[in-house]
Amino acid sequence: GFLLSKTAQKSNSTCLSFQEIPCLVQDTTVNGPGEQCSDNYKLSYLLQNINSASNVCLPQKARIVLVLIDALRYDFMLFNDKLQNPLPFQNKLPVIHRLMKQYPEFTRLYKFVADPPTTTMQRLKALTTGSLPTFIDAGSNFATNEINEDNIIDQLLRHNLSTVLIGDDTWDGLYPNRFLRKYPYPSFDVWDLDTVDNGVMTHLYPELNQTDWSFLIAHYLGVDHCGHRYGPNHSEMERKLTEMDTVIESVADKLDSNTMLFVIGDHGMTETGNHGGDSEDEVMSALFIYSKKPLSSLGEHTDTVRQVSLAPTMAAIFGVSVPFSNLGTVILDALPSFNNSHVQEWQWSLFYLWGNVQQMLTYIEEYAESSSETFSHAALKELKEKFSLLNSKLYAVTNEASFENFAKECTDFLTKLRETCEEVWIQFDSFSMTRGLLFLFLSLFFVYMITDGIPSNRLPEIFMSSFVIEESSVLLYLLNTVILIGTLSVSQGESKKKSHKSKLKLLAIALGILILVRGSMYFWRCRDRLEQPWCYETFNAFTAKVETTKLQWIITVITLGLFVTVTKVWLRNCGNLNGYSYTVILLKYVPTVLVVCMSGFWVLNRLPINTKNKSVQLWQANALAWVVYGLSAVGILTVIMKPLCIYILPSTDEYSTESENNKIPQLFQKVKKMFNEPRNEDVPVICGLGTVYSAVYIAIGIYLTHLFALLHGDAVAPSTVIMFLASAFVLIITSIIRLEKANTIGKLPNCKNPKNQLFEIPNMSLLVWVILSQYFFYGTGHQPSFPNIIWDAAFVGTSGIFKHNFVPATLIIINTFCSQILMGFLVPLLIIMPFTVSVMLPSVINKNIMQKENLRGEVLLYERDGLLITVAFTTICKYMICHGIRVFATMLAATIHCRHMMVWKIFAPKLIFESVGMFVTLSVACLSYLNRNGNNGSELSEKKENCETITNTENKVLNKCQSNFIKPT
Repeated sequence: GFLLSKTAQKSNSTCLSFQEIPCLVQDTTVNGPGEQCSDNYKLSYLLQNINSASNVCLPQKARIVLVLIDALRYDFMLFNDKLQNPLPFQNKLPVIHRLMKQYPEFTRLYKFVADPPTTTMQRLKALTTGSLPTFIDAGSNFATNEINEDNIIDQLLRHNLSTVLIGDDTWDGLYPNRFLRKYPYPSFDVWDLDTVDNGVMTHLYPELNQTDWSFLIAHYLGVDHCGHRYGPNHSEMERKLTEMDTVIESVADKLDSNTMLFVIGDHGMTETGNHGGDSEDEVMSALFIYSKKPLSSLGEHTDTVRQVSLAPTMAAIFGVSVPFSNLGTVILDALPSFNNSHVQEWQWSLFYLWGNVQQMLTYIEEYAESSSETFSHAALKELKEKFSLLNSKLYAVTNEASFENFAKECTDFLTKLRETCEEVWIQFDSFSMTRGLLFLFLSLFFVYMITDGIPSNRLPEIFMSSFVIEESSVLLYLLNTVILIGTLSVSQGESKKKSHKSKLKLLAIALGILILVRGSMYFWRCRDRLEQPWCYETFNAFTAKVETTKLQWIITVITLGLFVTVTKVWLRNCGNLNGYSYTVILLKYVPTVLVVCMSGFWVLNRLPINTKNKSVQLWQANALAWVVYGLSAVGILTVIMKPLCIYILPSTDEYSTESENNKIPQLFQKVKKMFNEPRNEDVPVICGLGTVYSAVYIAIGIYLTHLFALLHGDAVAPSTVIMFLASAFVLIITSIIRLEKANTIGKLPNCKNPKNQLFEIPNMSLLVWVILSQYFFYGTGHQPSFPNIIWDAAFVGTSGIFKHNFVPATLIIINTFCSQILMGFLVPLLIIMPFTVSVMLPSVINKNIMQKENLRGEVLLYERDGLLITVAFTTICKYMICHGIRVFATMLAATIHCRHMMVWKIFAPKLIFESVGMFVTLSVACLSYLNRNGNNGSELSEKKENCETITNTENKVLNKCQSNFIKPT
């Protein structure tokens, strides 16, 4: 009910062509039969019968060459000879200035205002149909669909006029089988600045010599791609604009007297080269017109026109009907001048303008009858009354002075018609919005009832049945450093009984979190300058879009290298990097290979684009990226299929067989049997069993972090490492707090009066985890606005050209929602980490508890597998509820502020980003739960002691095993 859309009208405008008009009265100026009429006599008669304006098409005035320079911002067209040191995008189109100075009567330059969303496909729809897009149309920019509304291309075909296309293949998707000749080029590879432009130049000049077309479209993409890749303030932008200057000059020189040149931009670009929103830089493109014939001097003289006005203007020049759904106003002073003894220029303009008025009123009347988005009766009545008033003044227009006054009234009326349509298309379905809010609230409520209303010791029985549940997500707003400081303060207070050395460890961890969180602020991306002007004065990675420096590249490589080293040291100390299983071997070597490949990929992409053998370099770079993709995927799949990162040191003992390294139950039974046989002094050394659960999630987190780093590029890649390390430090701190407070580990779920304090996840720990996922959405360079989507991710290792856009869309989603993916997958570590910390940091935990359990770490989780499943289920459900609350809050805010002036700039994008993030979180969290429940400890062995922990009666054997049972020697 909130994301607006409008109903497309399939009606088409029709008119009687000038050649088909019969001679209604005798023309005494023509010798011969009375039914013959001269063209001038027909024109004179038609212009005197002005009420037929929308039903009759006047003769074609000219052909049109449309040079569409994608993302041509208005200030790119301006020329200021006083600039001493112009920026790369300034003063690069001097041909515009020269033509306007030499031929003021033959040229026009306008600010060409686009309606948001400023994405290419929506702009092409508006340019050709004259209709307004709605907000939800932005999502279809990568799924080009055939236009089913009346448009200028189809109108030309109905009048046997032809169109030729050269350039962006989006046109071919919108208008299949409509072109006399077409030379489409793939448009989605924004890293390629020259292929499309060179192809257009190859075919444009030969086509200019052809005479069988009326409309020639040449759509250049280099400027837009340069903006996406480098931003406007880059030397490559200077090169591309200089190329466009040469093209405009060449085409202008080759025009014949019957052809006009239109140079337009479909939208602008921000300071970082992006577009899609409604900032002034994004909506303000340019329209330049050059004709070999003088242009009309009539009409309202303005330097600003709307893009929807192009369709009726071209229809008037071509002599075809204005598209039925048009909401634009014909630009009178852009029409070629025509004057003779029979017809005056103002009569032509009056005919076009009145036909425009009739067409728009007809459209609104039919739309009101056929669509559920109805116009109010009062609004329609007011429009019809104003039309009747104008109609009564129509025949009083007898000269140019009276026409100017009448044209002003007609223009105001057309503006009122367009604004009325805009008001109708922003009517919200309050009933659907209420249902959506209620549905999400009830979903969250019932999930909460399941997690807190069902006794925890009964949940395992439910899992044994066919009960299945999947639910939604969300919570509070931004991560505040104060929350982390408060959490750390608690940990300091709880550590009073610890030694001085232990306090220093806690302080070091706390300091590490603060440094990481503060350091991540360098990677925060600024919103629009009007919203955050202060942000552009700060030092960050996105203040201006320029190539990364060598220093940035070195820092990134060092950061990734340290990340690999730190994680290897941790896993090695845990004992999870011993042995020769596929999982362990990949964990040992693949992260290093990934860093080398990513470094090489970034180096190759830094090479100048005009270097020789460019295709070889691009192939090499893409190959390196795909090596990263492939090895990351193989690593993750290997960990899922063979999750145990443990190793039993070889022994001559009969129990040491290779098959026993595969499942925890067999290992558990073996060790138990060895404990219960004191006569056997050969206790096995098992490496990594104490961290067997956490190693799986850490390993997958390592692979995911490298994947995120590749997609974010060398400038932002360190932020993904910071995200992983900050979450690790938070896990350690919260685990130490829980270990300090816990009175007992926990009993098995079928015991009476179970006490499972360590298994209970404090709400504060879960809250911090949720806030981390939200904070690092911003901390990895993202903002909930469409211009700030990092489209470059779609081209990492790809050209972006696919039959279907599944691969580019997946890469963009992974890039945008990397924090939700990582935090969602690592949620089970909130349960597991206290047991990990008890093994790895025994000096900072409550000795009273761990002495009872003999520092066996995560083996305790296996012994209480039923309880683990229960706690994992409730924890992940609560995590989803927190995210669900957040989405509910954005839905409520969008509902309350649906009439706010910033609704489509702030509230609607925020709602869409939060909703997509919720579905990503749902999917990842469910996979995380299945991963825990499906691999480690899925086969439970029968325990004779259901309510007792497994211990050994021989303390001497236990003491011997204790130091080697968990860690490597």
